[in-house]
Amino acid sequence: MSPIIAAAILSLSDRRVSAMENDILQDLSIGVIVVDPLRKIAFSNPAAGKLLGCQDISNKQTCHRYIWGSDLPCVQCPLEPTGISPLVRERELPGDGRILDIEARIRKDGTVLETIVDITVLKGFQREMARAALIDPTSGLFKRQYIRESLQRELLSAHRKGIDLSLLLLRVPRINVSDISAIPRIVARVLRGIGEVSVNPHEHSYRFGRDTFAIILPEYDLAVALSAAGKLRKKLTELGIDNVKIGISTMGEKRIADALIHSAQLALYQADHSDDFVSTV
Repeated sequence: MSPIIAAAILSLSDRRVSAMENDILQDLSIGVIVVDPLRKIAFSNPAAGKLLGCQDISNKQTCHRYIWGSDLPCVQCPLEPTGISPLVRERELPGDGRILDIEARIRKDGTVLETIVDITVLKGFQREMARAALIDPTSGLFKRQYIRESLQRELLSAHRKGIDLSLLLLRVPRINVSDISAIPRIVARVLRGIGEVSVNPHEHSYRFGRDTFAIILPEYDLAVALSAAGKLRKKLTELGIDNVKIGISTMGEKRIADALIHSAQLALYQADHSDDFVSTV
């Protein structure tokens, strides 16, 4: 925003909109609305209507209806005795999913200045940054630390509730193919197979490495986990994924995620070097 535009908006905090400011605000991409003490729209520039998707502006329309699509005033509105100024909130518009940053600030004459900015791109960038903290950019996989933290939470919850928990590591040798373009199709079939045999809504599945998947199984003791492994192998075979190997570790007295992961890795190693498709520790 240029210094001239910024000065024009800031000057609205203590007087009416001048003719020059009105001309500037008409062309501004930022929405600007002035609300009178009765919560009626006293001024709204074209950008405000465009951002809100509402071109029907009248002095009789209330701010909470025009800006928020609500019949009730905002509890924290600066016009309320216990209101907040400045009040900054976000609104996600239904339909197109755009996200608006809306700031309401009380003026010296008792009216409220509202500025509206489209922050959809910014929020998308923030989500990507948050995702980058969890995903390895070179592989597209969840970082091991994220999986450890998820498993640690489930372990503590299982001990607290007095229920069983198992960790299943699934290795799919077919993923180690020279044709890289085939890998996404194979992974998709593996995830489909995991989803189709899943009966516990609390299960968590992760791709744990290039050819390995981790499945956290709350409420599964060893017998139930072995049964699930057999069903998973059968389903994957039906989907054209054969020669899988599975390692299973059960919670027992383990309270540290790394201990459970280590046991499952050892079990998977044993399965890799035996004629059996599954091994346990």
